[in-house]
Amino acid sequence: MTYEWPNEPTEAQQPFVDSDRFEARLYGGRQAGKTEALLMAAVRDVNIPNYRALIMAPEYARLSLLIEQVIEWAEQYEEGVEWNYRNQELSFPNGATIIFGYNPKHYSAMDLDFVGIDNVEEIEDGMYNDHLRIRLRNKSEAPKRYRTTRNMPMAGLEMWEEEK
Repeated sequence: MTYEWPNEPTEAQQPFVDSDRFEARLYGGRQAGKTEALLMAAVRDVNIPNYRALIMAPEYARLSLLIEQVIEWAEQYEEGVEWNYRNQELSFPNGATIIFGYNPKHYSAMDLDFVGIDNVEEIEDGMYNDHLRIRLRNKSEAPKRYRTTRNMPMAGLEMWEEEK
C-alpha cells in the first residue's frame, strides 16, 4: 500500500516538500501553510521500510494540533497504520514510524531519517541544531533530511535550503 498526504502541495509549498537537500527552512506568516508543508515533507518517505521521522513543536498544545492532523490523515487507511498514544507515534506495516515531540533533549538517543521542527524560533538555546541534527543517522534507505518552519511577518512563503 502507498501512503500519500491527501492534499497536493501549493505552488509555494512544493519546493519545500520536494527538496532533496539535507536542510530546508520554510518562512512565512501565520496561516500561510508552513505546518502542513512540514507534515507533507515528513510523510513523503513513509513508504520506505524502517523510515523514522520526528516532528517537533515548541509546546505540547501546538504539537497536539499536528497530531490531530496526522491521525485524521492516517484514519483513511484501514489496515496497518496504528497510533500509539503513550509513545506519541504513528507506525506503518513496513516498520516506518513518525514520532511527535516537544523537547529536543528527549530524543538524543534516536536514529532518524527526518527531523521536522515547526516554529523553530520558539525552541530555546539552539538545541535543535546540536541534539537533533546528529540524530539523522538511521540505517534505512531514506534520505536524511532536516526541515524547519519559522514565523515571519510576511505574506506568502519563502524557502531556504542547504547541502549537508
